[in-house]
Amino acid sequence: MRRLLTILLILSVASISNANLISNGGFDGSTGMYTADGWDTVWNAGVWADTGQNALKAWGDGAQWGNGGANQLGFAMYAGTTVSLSVDILDPSAEPMTGAEAHLALTFKDSGGNALNGTWGTAYVNVGSGTLTPDTWTNFSFSAVAPAGTVSVDLQLEFQGTSAGGGGGAVWFDNVGIIPEPMTVALLGLGGLLLRRRK
Repeated sequence: MRRLLTILLILSVASISNANLISNGGFDGSTGMYTADGWDTVWNAGVWADTGQNALKAWGDGAQWGNGGANQLGFAMYAGTTVSLSVDILDPSAEPMTGAEAHLALTFKDSGGNALNGTWGTAYVNVGSGTLTPDTWTNFSFSAVAPAGTVSVDLQLEFQGTSAGGGGGAVWFDNVGIIPEPMTVALLGLGGLLLRRRK
């Protein structure tokens, strides 16, 4: 019985630790301007199947810092948790990013909703058009550790203009995932303690 309980605990922990927190990271469902099922806010962006699959297309308004994108807000999170973000990005040759970059950001927040990390409150990666092969999906990922006081994390995917007169073109996002990594160790440790106390 104890062995079966241990196996079930390990299997359940493994599935939890690999769980993607993102709702609809593949942008399935409704298509069109300013829409992305399961995403909290969509601006200068929308979901279409122009690339052969449903994906989020974001664009700028031709001005510096002009941007478009989407976000998901308020994932419960604990301080010390290593969070991994993974996103597929495509720079379309028909509308190449000009004076712009793809901006991937995680914002850790405290119980008052205040950003905790970085100048802009984010752990982020910027992907310039020079790092992308036109019309080719490329996966980008990075990890960040939730700082002390963290109770939640927000995700933002964005097309971001980087220079005056820039911010032209578009960028596509797909297969978005956020996975909290050390949950496995924490839950396994807790399970081990519970089993030991039953002896």
